[in-house]
Amino acid sequence: MKIGKKQIVLCCAALLSLLLSGVLMLISRITAGSLLSQQAAERWSSASDAAQISVFAGSNASFSSATVEQIEDAVNSALKQAAMEQQKDGPRLWYDAYSSNVGQMQMRGKKRGTASVEVTAVGGDFFTMHPLQLLNGNYLSKDDLMQDRIVIDETLAWLLFGSSNVSGMTVTVDGRSIPVAGVVRLEQDNATRKAAGEAPRAFMPYALYNALQGGYESDAATGSSITCYEIVMPDLVRGYALKTITDAVGSSDQTDPAIKLVQNTGRFSLSNRWKTATGLSDMVIIPDSMSYPYWENAARIRSFELGLLLWPELLLLIFPVVTGVLLLWKAYRRLERTISERRLARKNRYRTTLDIQV
Repeated sequence: MKIGKKQIVLCCAALLSLLLSGVLMLISRITAGSLLSQQAAERWSSASDAAQISVFAGSNASFSSATVEQIEDAVNSALKQAAMEQQKDGPRLWYDAYSSNVGQMQMRGKKRGTASVEVTAVGGDFFTMHPLQLLNGNYLSKDDLMQDRIVIDETLAWLLFGSSNVSGMTVTVDGRSIPVAGVVRLEQDNATRKAAGEAPRAFMPYALYNALQGGYESDAATGSSITCYEIVMPDLVRGYALKTITDAVGSSDQTDPAIKLVQNTGRFSLSNRWKTATGLSDMVIIPDSMSYPYWENAARIRSFELGLLLWPELLLLIFPVVTGVLLLWKAYRRLERTISERRLARKNRYRTTLDIQV
């Protein structure tokens, strides 16, 4: 079967299109895995049997440390019913973290004056959920005996001290000297840089923030509230973890607009990317008015980008698929014609032989 120049050109174009589609798929996969804040379940369990769930509370929601305790009790109860009761000396079945965007606070160092700092009050296993690169010192831990230290980012460290090796030094906040536990570097991907902005950041224990507000480490006294709760827990069947947290919170984003639940696990899967790609306007128009933390805004930016990138991936993939089908159909038709011609030639030879014999 002779292959013409048109077929050669078409095959080369299809192979090039397939290659470009593969490159875009690889870029999408790398991009989807760049946000560590969305990969907590994968870090916790390599067996893909855990899920990461986030709960975001608006200003109208009453979400406090007491609410966190209620959720934790509900999770333990649900797992106990599923015959997964936490053993005293056994491995942990789940962990959680909570935080609140408390806005800007003035901090002063000993060397270079003051700076206006974006502060996030955190609790639980926050730095297990968000393993920011540690440049110096240590993370904050819920097991710390004294919840009286803070973690600052490298931008703030250079602004206040002229160095990133500043663990053990103190910053002054509202006249109170607070030791620096460690220095971290925020995620360096484009989405996080857009979401976090250029302002220096600090992370302080939720109890310390309440103490600074005069509430004696109690959010009930200060009136402060938690804006983000995150948990990694077993997902016994698909959707089990999300349903457990939804029941524990007592509401969902459909019944209570002040509460938004997100399943981070599988957030950038192909099916979710397709939902985003076919509903990009929903990503642009946000119906709720709650303030999300920078890592959630970064994840939303990433979802939008991956949804947008899915269209060229599919278009570039469709061309070689259609080309391959057409070439196979054409080859089939040619083969069918060749077989028919040979059958006809054989039949004619048989008739000719009979005529000669007669």
